[in-house]
Amino acid sequence: MSASSSEHLLFETEHWSILHRPDAVLPGYLLMCAKQNTTHLWELQSEALAEMGGLLSKIQKLMMDVLKPQYLYIGRYGHLKGPSFHFHFIPIYDWVVKGFLADERYRSLKQFHYRTDGVFADRQFDASELQLYVWREFCENPKPPKIHGPSIEEAMSLLKNSYNQTAH
Repeated sequence: MSASSSEHLLFETEHWSILHRPDAVLPGYLLMCAKQNTTHLWELQSEALAEMGGLLSKIQKLMMDVLKPQYLYIGRYGHLKGPSFHFHFIPIYDWVVKGFLADERYRSLKQFHYRTDGVFADRQFDASELQLYVWREFCENPKPPKIHGPSIEEAMSLLKNSYNQTAH
């Protein structure tokens, strides 16, 4: 995966590009993409690996401080050849949670809650359910849910300004 245009690019380091996911309408949905073209972590140059942990931490703090999501999911997904190795930073705002809970189609996922020991009795959802909602509704749906809060452009501007103030 590479930065498709400069408006999506948040910042770059020697080994990584941090950008807004081009097909996402969810403000602040970032990708941290390796500049080295590989799909496997073990194939990354040692310098890229050394830079990775600190960068993951820096992006998490930046997003939590600036965008203030209720939750922030960070992960590496996928099994297809093609896009370079990358991480997803998915901000889950309170209005995303409300939209998910109000969408009756996603209630069918409860049939897959198999725990009967009461450990998760009070939970309304888990991360995989919300992640599915974000991917389907904010990345694929031609008529995505209404955005509450800053637009993508505003979120990127806030993130860039904060990054530039703390990067030096």
